[in-house]
Amino acid sequence: EAGEVTATELAPGTYQFVETKAPTGYVLNTDTVEFTIEAEQAGMPKVVNVGEFVNYKGSVVLTKVDADGKVLENAEFKVINAEGKTVIEKLVSNEAGEVTATELAPGTYQFVETKAPTGYVLNTDTVEFTIEAEQAAMPKVVNAGELANYKASAVLTKVDAIGKVLENAEFKVVDADGKTIADKLVTDVSGKITVDNLSPGKYQFVETKAPTGYILNTNPVGFTIEAEQAAVPEVVNAGELVNYQGMASFIKVDENNVPLPDAEFELIDTNSGEVVKSGLISDEKGRVSASDLAPSNYAFKETKAPQGFVKSEKLLTFTIIDESDTFVSLDLGIFINKAEEETVIIPPVKPDKPGKPGKPGEPGNPVKPGTTWTPTPNGSIKPDGPSESVLIPNQPTSLPTTGDNPMDRLFVVLGMFVTMMSAFMLKRRPKKNF
Repeated sequence: EAGEVTATELAPGTYQFVETKAPTGYVLNTDTVEFTIEAEQAGMPKVVNVGEFVNYKGSVVLTKVDADGKVLENAEFKVINAEGKTVIEKLVSNEAGEVTATELAPGTYQFVETKAPTGYVLNTDTVEFTIEAEQAAMPKVVNAGELANYKASAVLTKVDAIGKVLENAEFKVVDADGKTIADKLVTDVSGKITVDNLSPGKYQFVETKAPTGYILNTNPVGFTIEAEQAAVPEVVNAGELVNYQGMASFIKVDENNVPLPDAEFELIDTNSGEVVKSGLISDEKGRVSASDLAPSNYAFKETKAPQGFVKSEKLLTFTIIDESDTFVSLDLGIFINKAEEETVIIPPVKPDKPGKPGKPGEPGNPVKPGTTWTPTPNGSIKPDGPSESVLIPNQPTSLPTTGDNPMDRLFVVLGMFVTMMSAFMLKRRPKKNF
């Protein structure tokens, strides 16, 4: 109990105590203790007191740092032995980042981090060290080296509806409380955006500006930075976020709702007045479509009607909105064309054979030059408006010559009759013999 070691029956001479086995839990001290038994002493020789011989336990120190080598305090550790049993716990790194474990018996141990410094990911890697079984005098403190704590990173990729990567989309990152922790993050030529120095927790990528020509996607992309990871955390892949463009379509029909193919349209951006698409032709089902549309105000304008129909001057307007988390496709309904109006042309009427002269004082009804007529269903003709009218040529008629008088004509006829009768009577008179 007193810890004494006694050697007897020693002849005069010089000796050394050499430890061959340390007490349980202690480091064997390889130092020796020398002593001398004198050759001559009066009476019974005194017991030589060689003093104390110390056994020690081991100590170890670990230093906590970040990725840049800055020391970190308030990291918490435990120490486990080779069997995985906890032998020391709640060891906390100090201002110098040092975690010290003492009173360790010889053996193999591990530092295990149980709590990371605030804002850092707990490093699940363990740091192994050994307390040697034998050391001279006081054992040196074992330097277990450094264990780093890291912050994490996350990456998001911007694509369009067909998977093409999109640069120049702008984002911010918000935490679980909605607080912005990073902003003005812009996608590069590979469509990627990366945010660094993230503490463990839940976050969201939020788009603040869409790439030019695309609709801003209002759907946030969530991701999580895990509280524990081994060594350097892997970059969290938040996946992809799609930006869409708009689409609009309508059906071209006649007044009876029958689809009309081959109508031609152009699409105008009414904000700028620019024609953004042309040569848009209705298909067999009458459908006209325009896709890949950036947010703006638009109008479809008919440039060519189907054959037999009148081109409409109506503009079919619509808007592609600025923000949407889904594909934008607008159905604008129907667009009607009216059929062309048919114009009936009456061919010229052949003149009748000249009839007997009309009685004096009963001239025919002259047709005034330039008068127009339109046939009616029962075959009669009536005056009509000029838009649906046809011109009937003037008909030949037995009309009196300008300046003639009916009584003059009667005297002429009577005179001719008298002359003829006189000639006839003279011809029948008997010849006289002279």
